[in-house]
Amino acid sequence: MGKNPKIVLFSLLSTKIVVFLLLSAKIVLFLLFFTKNHIIFAAFG
Repeated sequence: MGKNPKIVLFSLLSTKIVVFLLLSAKIVLFLLFFTKNHIIFAAFG
């Protein structure tokens, strides 16, 4: 490959970081949604 290995490594790392951030954001949103529903059920159930 004619590309600089550091640039390739950096791009791979940044994509991994982006994917990780997206996954953690999904998990956080899911947990917030779940706990919100749980609190509503606890309050009115």
